[in-house]
Amino acid sequence: MQDIILHIGLPKTGSTYLQHWLSLNRGALMLNGLGVHALPGFGHSVREEFENYLADGGRLPENAIDIGAEFASNGGSLPVISSEGFWRHKPADVKRFLELKNVRVSKVVVFLRRQDRLEASLYNQRVKVRGFRDRFSPGDRRLDYLALWEAWANAFGNENIVAIDYDNAVATDKIENIFLECIGYPRLCDPVAPRGALATNPSPDAALLEIIRLNNLRGHPPMVNPLKEYVLRHLKPGPAFGIDQESASRVEEIWIENNRKLAERLGGADFQTLTTPGWKTKGLDLSGKDVSERLIELIAVLADASSSVWFSALDRDLVPTGSQSSGARKKAASNARADELAARAGVNSRALRQLCSRAERAGIFECNSGRADATPAGPTEPALHHSTFNEMIDLAAYATSILRAKQEMNSRKLTRGHDGTIGMVFRAIPTSLRKNFVTRPDLLLKKAYSRARFL
Repeated sequence: MQDIILHIGLPKTGSTYLQHWLSLNRGALMLNGLGVHALPGFGHSVREEFENYLADGGRLPENAIDIGAEFASNGGSLPVISSEGFWRHKPADVKRFLELKNVRVSKVVVFLRRQDRLEASLYNQRVKVRGFRDRFSPGDRRLDYLALWEAWANAFGNENIVAIDYDNAVATDKIENIFLECIGYPRLCDPVAPRGALATNPSPDAALLEIIRLNNLRGHPPMVNPLKEYVLRHLKPGPAFGIDQESASRVEEIWIENNRKLAERLGGADFQTLTTPGWKTKGLDLSGKDVSERLIELIAVLADASSSVWFSALDRDLVPTGSQSSGARKKAASNARADELAARAGVNSRALRQLCSRAERAGIFECNSGRADATPAGPTEPALHHSTFNEMIDLAAYATSILRAKQEMNSRKLTRGHDGTIGMVFRAIPTSLRKNFVTRPDLLLKKAYSRARFL
């Protein structure tokens, strides 16, 4: 039976960074007797197979991952399998699954982050990635660390569970060194460190997170990926998101006693962050607050970033068919909207005029959209005469969909030769169904790409 070390997270405790660090340094680690898969996401593949195993009534797939074979070239090293998704499952089920795969867990490693900070990070992630639209509410019952430790200890043995106060530990050392030390391996003298987004992962500030939440509330798709790629570097960061002090104190009240009981079970040392009273929040929660100024600033950057993305065939099909005077009035109204936004943002109006014109022709500002009202309860500043708050949210969402189309073009290496296909596909769509594609050019691009593959 193959022995392994199982790292189960928790979420938002540097797991992705650690997985990539282990993979980058697998050669040196193997010399020390620690086996690491070449793919940083290998642990996620094992966890996904486990979840499919549960969904299929406890049956392994025919092409199940052979963990022993995957690490056969590691020369007898003890493999590490890391996936933060394991923490939310029943340890007894995990043990049964691994035993069916002829695997025995010799050690389980879990990093525990102070619950108020973890709840803030989880909420942030839900809003950004999963389209969560509600305001923050404290009290995630899954974060009972005493119960978590007891469940894993019952399945794998008290002596085989390593629980670490994440905040306390990373205040004095790097997570990779802490991980190696807790499983009994020496730190590396000259390791390779992950670079880019893993090392400096940009995150929207408190005002931008509220804009993203309101974008979700209006029923638009999540916008964070285009923002990260094209926008955040052009915006001066504001205060970070954090739950309010009342919520932080409430979370402390719920969990601190259980944290202390867990610390006593584990010897009482090195759990100061989890057990010391007086939890203080960092950052701001701007839910329900007026973020108009930041929204205008965002729209200006989005307009500039999206101005180079142009589908000439599609835009010809979007030219209004009304009278010349009607078209002139709409153009004047669109320009007035753009000029006002540009004046408030302190930028040239050219890109904003282009964006507002495209949005107008796509029907973004139609009053009967049926979307939820995202307008703050109090007055908004600066006051605008040509745009409502909801219209600005919708305009930002539309610009983001254009940038998402740009991402699609880049990922598929599309060229201008596909432009005619886009127009052809659009004209083939029934008139009653066109609006969804007009307001979501990224979806239209996917449809056109699918069509182009078979031409």
